[in-house]
Amino acid sequence: INAEYMGTLSECLFFFRSPQFLMVKTRGGGKPVDRLVDSYEPFLRTKFGTHAERHAALKKKTPPTKPAPRKVATAKPAAAPKTRTPIAPKTRTPAAPKPAAKRTKNTRPAPTPKKAPTRQLSKTTTAQPESPAPVLTRQPSKEAERMTGGLQALVETAKKLEIALVVDGSGSMKRSLSGKQWDVPGTRNFDKVRKCIGLLPSAFAAYKPRMGVVQFGTTFRVECPMTEDLSKIAALSTVEQIGGGTNPSPAFNAAAKMVKGDRGFKKILFFFTDGHVDDATIASSQKAQADNTTVVVVGIGVRMDKLDKLATPGQSYKLNNFDDLLCVFSSKF
Repeated sequence: INAEYMGTLSECLFFFRSPQFLMVKTRGGGKPVDRLVDSYEPFLRTKFGTHAERHAALKKKTPPTKPAPRKVATAKPAAAPKTRTPIAPKTRTPAAPKPAAKRTKNTRPAPTPKKAPTRQLSKTTTAQPESPAPVLTRQPSKEAERMTGGLQALVETAKKLEIALVVDGSGSMKRSLSGKQWDVPGTRNFDKVRKCIGLLPSAFAAYKPRMGVVQFGTTFRVECPMTEDLSKIAALSTVEQIGGGTNPSPAFNAAAKMVKGDRGFKKILFFFTDGHVDDATIASSQKAQADNTTVVVVGIGVRMDKLDKLATPGQSYKLNNFDDLLCVFSSKF
């Protein structure tokens, strides 16, 4: 079947489904086929020309030519096999034999004796006593320098010293420079007070002193009565803190009774605190000063309004921290 007719047939079939064919079949009068041909004639005319032109074109159609016969591939002549030239094997010339070394008697070196393995015994570590923390070496503040100069002027005319020390052991002394309670041991304020007690014998050793120590909190405790054996004072560097509140009056009275001033001793009463004092303590201090006792007051980080009244005029010192106090008593008076 000619491909052109097949295309025409497919177009005709498409036309039969078109709305034009349906319109001819339903609305047109007469026979549907006649009307169909009349309606489809314009379509054929636009596609293939008039009926006469189409008929003339069909006559001119030539029958399809037969396809050309396929070319048969001819086998290529086989290529001649490649010939490999054999490689001549390498010939190795044997090396000349080395002359045998002459062996002489007793030429072999003597073997070195092996060392017997030494058995390492397990080392037994003995517990060593904990050494006290070293005294801080820092630059003293201006107030610490003023206190050092004031104490030097106080004792330079004396031949012998009688020193009573009243220290604050209340709960606030458990703080450190950071202000926290229960800080690292060795850095608490009371730990530094202990070190100051241990420094007193060496600081005033030139004056052959006798010393006594009283600690106060809610209550008070005589840590060491007045003695000339300064090793007992140095041993108080590990004294236990009493704790509790701040009640200095009974401790001050006990310390004032310890200093007697006999045999030419100059009486000095040191008072260390980070808190305040009451009127009863001030009254006890005035009574002691009337008995030729010099009261030296050291306040650490507190207001000095009442502490100034407690001290002998010119002998009240306000230090920033207890490290400044360590700097003062590290000196030799």
